[in-house]
Amino acid sequence: MASTPIEFRYFSALTLTADLTAADDSIPNMLDGVTPATGLTATENTNGKGRYKVTYTGTATGHHVLTIKSGTDVVLTADYSLEDTTDIHFPMQADAASNGGFGTNIATEITVT
Repeated sequence: MASTPIEFRYFSALTLTADLTAADDSIPNMLDGVTPATGLTATENTNGKGRYKVTYTGTATGHHVLTIKSGTDVVLTADYSLEDTTDIHFPMQADAASNGGFGTNIATEITVT
């Protein structure tokens, strides 16, 4: 069970939290005892303003959705392909038809909701 770092970009100098849940195509992960993680603290990188990191300690693997909140308002959602590793995970590319439409872990801009 690794401490899995997950990064995303958003406006600088905010207090943000995140919820991590398995996506519909990862339901077997949920049945294997992986429960959603809520209230994870998002910490802004000191050397990268607007880049935040959430660390999840658990066995989440496969397609997951990170829901970022400012207070109780959802401000951003992003898809990730997680592995049980300490490598940094970045949002998936949105349009990768060769991988079932889910893409791969690459640094990319994501849409603010």
